[in-house]
Amino acid sequence: HGQHDHQSLLNVSEHVSYLDGYGKISALAGKVEHLFNEMVKIRKKINELELQIENLNRDRELFTFQVNEIEEANISPGEDIELSNDIKRLSGAVELKSLGWELFQELSEAEGSIGGRLGELTSRIEYLSHCDSELDSFMKKIEEITFGVSDLAGSFREYSEKINNNPAVLAEMEERLELLEKMKKKYGPSLDDVFNYLEKIKKECEKEEEFEVKLADLKLRKGEIESQLADSALRLSKKRKEIAPRLSKKVETHLSQLGMSGARLVIDIHKFEGPDEVQINNQLVPVGKDGFDSVEFCISANPGEPPKSLVKIASGGEVSRVMLSLKLALVHAVNVPTMVFDEIDLGVSGRVADAVGKKMLQLSEIRQVLAITHLPQIAVMGSRHFSARKNVRGGRTYSELVLLDESARQQELATLLSGETMTDTALAHAKKLMDEVKNQK
Repeated sequence: HGQHDHQSLLNVSEHVSYLDGYGKISALAGKVEHLFNEMVKIRKKINELELQIENLNRDRELFTFQVNEIEEANISPGEDIELSNDIKRLSGAVELKSLGWELFQELSEAEGSIGGRLGELTSRIEYLSHCDSELDSFMKKIEEITFGVSDLAGSFREYSEKINNNPAVLAEMEERLELLEKMKKKYGPSLDDVFNYLEKIKKECEKEEEFEVKLADLKLRKGEIESQLADSALRLSKKRKEIAPRLSKKVETHLSQLGMSGARLVIDIHKFEGPDEVQINNQLVPVGKDGFDSVEFCISANPGEPPKSLVKIASGGEVSRVMLSLKLALVHAVNVPTMVFDEIDLGVSGRVADAVGKKMLQLSEIRQVLAITHLPQIAVMGSRHFSARKNVRGGRTYSELVLLDESARQQELATLLSGETMTDTALAHAKKLMDEVKNQK
């Protein structure tokens, strides 16, 4: 602790943790903080979920319309390609039907048809085959050709007969293709894309039900957390108000022993102010990670003076003694193995300095204490004494700490007592101080 260091004791937000530590209610305070953080997380999730549901509700009417429109279209995969081919065929139905019938006639039925001519040629080959047996092999080939022509003619006949020259059917097909193109334009560009979009918006519509169930669970959990938080925070607040007078009394005892007999430590426990609230007896009460309370340590240094924030204590000596008293009272609440006091002697001297030194000695029985001081009454209390020195070597200045033996320590204390001029009186006084401390230990 330095005279003007803004360390934890000067940080108002830390005061509540010191009060809780002193009263051994840190576990309850930790529970309150955990419940508060859980509540904040759940409330955030609820807000996010409600926004998602709001967006889904906004889009639901559109999605429902789109699902109905696509499903009512009753589209089949590849239907647009099949329809396009059918429409092309029906558009040329007259010509295609005529061509099929004409080919059938030319291959089989018409006078001089290919089938008829092949029949005549087959008869002549058969008639002359007795003259040349080689014709037998030709006979087999021409019979195969004749059969193939006959089969092809039958296919063209079937093709011609199945073509339906029906303008009404063509109109229906064109209307159906127009619907498919409309679907592709709105949700495509392909029918596969239309199907994919349908699945996507169906899932979006299903999400609302899923979100509503999740939201109901979160709200139930939020209610449980808020109830636990309110109960725990109320118990914590009650305990703090019970503990505060005990801590004040202990600090005031230390202050009195340090020459501030009229000083008072006022632990101001007031209502926390913040955006988060929980309900207590049908009223909304602000709550934070520390519960319902804000805590600040204030000091009234002299009788009749109003309490002041620690950071507003004017006197350097008062700052030193108040901080030492607080650290003594809170030594078990502050979980640090080493406490550093940087020039705590500023503003104090004489009897008060002696009292400060003894208090620091008392503190060193519980924690390691490092003190940077110019007062012999404080320096003599240490179990180890280091001297900070500066040396110039090679044109550079070096700082070093030197552990003093008993003789060197006596000289150092004498220097602190008398200044740069060493006197026998100062040495004798230093020896006396060292002996007194040995007897106290």
